[in-house]
Amino acid sequence: MDLNQLNQYVGSTCTVYTDGGEALFPGLIAQCSGTLRINIVYDADTCCPYWTLKPASGIYLRLQDSQDSKKFIMIHGMVINAVNDHFFMLPQDIVFKSNEREYFRQPIQIETTVTIHNGQPVQHACILMDISGGGLCLHTSMEYQVGDLIQIPGQQLYPDGPVHNLDCVVVRKIPRSSIMQPNIYGCRFHNPDDGEQQRLLSDIFSLQCSRVRTH
Repeated sequence: MDLNQLNQYVGSTCTVYTDGGEALFPGLIAQCSGTLRINIVYDADTCCPYWTLKPASGIYLRLQDSQDSKKFIMIHGMVINAVNDHFFMLPQDIVFKSNEREYFRQPIQIETTVTIHNGQPVQHACILMDISGGGLCLHTSMEYQVGDLIQIPGQQLYPDGPVHNLDCVVVRKIPRSSIMQPNIYGCRFHNPDDGEQQRLLSDIFSLQCSRVRTH
C-alpha cells in the first residue's frame, strides 16, 4: 500500500505498540496528512502515560484490514511529538499480516479451571501462563488434543477486574517430559465476539501499563 492512501483509515481504531512489540494502549487515528504525520488520540487517564512516547522513538500501529477480517495492517513509524492526549507520528512503512500471534502476549500466571471440554462439563485445574488478544497459553496435567474446544468462563485477569468468558480451541500441544511436569497448550480464541475481544484487549493494556509503571 502507498503511504499516501493512509487517509482512508482516519476514524479507525488501532493498537499502539513499541518497537519491541509491547502493547501500550488503544487509540484512534484522528488525523492524517499522507506521509507527514498521523495524530493518534487515546484516553490518557486509563492508558500508559504519554511520556513513554519520546520523540524519534520507533512505534507500530496495528489496524484491522477493512477488506479482509482475517488480516491486519502494521504501520511502522517514528514519534515526532507527544502531548497529554495525543501524539504525532511519521509513518515509514506499511505491512499486511495474518498471523494471529502478532498480538503482544501478556504473562499472567493465574490458577483457574477449565469447566467445558468438547461440550462436556468438567473440572480441570490449570494455570493460565499468558494471554493475548488472539489466544492464551495454559499448563495442565489433563490430556487435550489439537482441535479440542475448552472453556474457562467468568475469568478475571486481575483482582476486582471484569470477567471474561474464554472460549478456546487447542492449536498447539507440548507434551510433558515427565509425570511431574504439566502439558503445555497453545489455544486460540474460538469465534470471539468483537465486544468481548475489545474488553479483553483493554484489560491486557491495563496489565501492561501496570507493569510499565512498576519498572
